[in-house]
Amino acid sequence: MHRISIIEDIAMGLDYLSAVLDGDINPQDIVLMVSLNGAQLQEDKDSDHWMYIWILINLSPDQRYPKYNVLPGGFIPGPNKPKNLDLFLVVGLHHLAAIQQEELKIYNSAQGIPCQINPYLLFLTANGPALVYWDGLVGHLVLESCNSW
Repeated sequence: MHRISIIEDIAMGLDYLSAVLDGDINPQDIVLMVSLNGAQLQEDKDSDHWMYIWILINLSPDQRYPKYNVLPGGFIPGPNKPKNLDLFLVVGLHHLAAIQQEELKIYNSAQGIPCQINPYLLFLTANGPALVYWDGLVGHLVLESCNSW
């Protein structure tokens, strides 16, 4: 395991424990991380395709990242970077917000009873080019530094 992965897992664990101790997350709730990434599918071109995925955080790290536990959220095709990525993201985030308002009713087959769970969005993550869509900053391709203003 890489050192950065261990540090990220510790940070995620502390945020998760804080939310549990505050009563925001119950044992039956689903804890999610959404990750937005740009992908360069053609040589010598900026990120031209975008995708976001949902990752179930309350699984152990060895179960968190297999393909069957990484849930596709959406795919935004190229060939150009979208002018307004929010138009593509709003569908998944709106759906999550609706489930958070109503609670998700499922059947617990292990206990043989119906139950209600709440999805809890803990992290928004992204690669470098996509991070500007979450935080609104200028990104790594800015032409002038702060000192030149």
